[in-house]
Amino acid sequence: MPSNHIHLNHSLVIEQLTSHDIQDIVNLSTLLGWDYSAEEIHLILETGFLFGHRNHRGKVISTAAIFPYKKNFASLGVVMVDPDFRRRGLATQLVQKCMETVSGIPIMLIATEEGKPLYEKLGFKTAGTLYKLIAQKYKGTQTVHVDDYTIHSLTDAHMKAILKLDQQAFGADRGTFLKKRIKQATLRAVLLNQSKEVAGYALGVQTPELLIIGPVIAPNSLAASLLVQHIASRHPGPMRIDIPSEHPSLSDFLISNGFEIVRQPPVMTYHFDHFPNRPHLFALAAQAYG
Repeated sequence: MPSNHIHLNHSLVIEQLTSHDIQDIVNLSTLLGWDYSAEEIHLILETGFLFGHRNHRGKVISTAAIFPYKKNFASLGVVMVDPDFRRRGLATQLVQKCMETVSGIPIMLIATEEGKPLYEKLGFKTAGTLYKLIAQKYKGTQTVHVDDYTIHSLTDAHMKAILKLDQQAFGADRGTFLKKRIKQATLRAVLLNQSKEVAGYALGVQTPELLIIGPVIAPNSLAASLLVQHIASRHPGPMRIDIPSEHPSLSDFLISNGFEIVRQPPVMTYHFDHFPNRPHLFALAAQAYG
């Protein structure tokens, strides 16, 4: 278990944050224009290690999280610093703390343009890109039909097969996270083949501002489009999806239905010999989780 305190310059201290800090973290997220809810921070605390600094009043003014997926790799995210405390090396210290927490395990992250130079200095390398797509409303002007598969509501009866399928597609065991994410989701769909076997799934998770569509696991881009269509068409408001750039056909389908690419952040890795090929991962759960 990581130690709770590390002393830094300026009398600031790295702490492992807890559920008592949730409102502070939500407030910091809001200050930066991010969209973390109390429920999402609770999930982060349950499935990863979240570190941060406080100011002299005890208010959380920075965060970073690391999510270990057994010994395969870890995902780093939730790197936030209050604008009044930037340029003091706080983000660097937090990222280093996260890296030390999973020492020896390969790490991946989705970088912001502002954060990319920091990660490069710490030894991260760009391994790919991500399409961040947003729609104010799903238009449904182009539809997809796939005869080989049917979509059903995801239930506990599908869980064992979904966990196995997800591990194969994601490249690591994230069962603890996924079970909690499925419970959190407001929209859940499972893809069955003609033999009634689980072939894919998709989730829709509501945040204060929009619906996040993901993860999306599917055997091919057409089946992925069918799953996303099922989720998106059942939500009346704004939504977001994060798609690895190796799936342009899914991006094209979504653009034809009202989505637009608002950002193409780099996917960066540390200590990966080769970033895993993940052809069946069509959308991330969220950028922090990898």
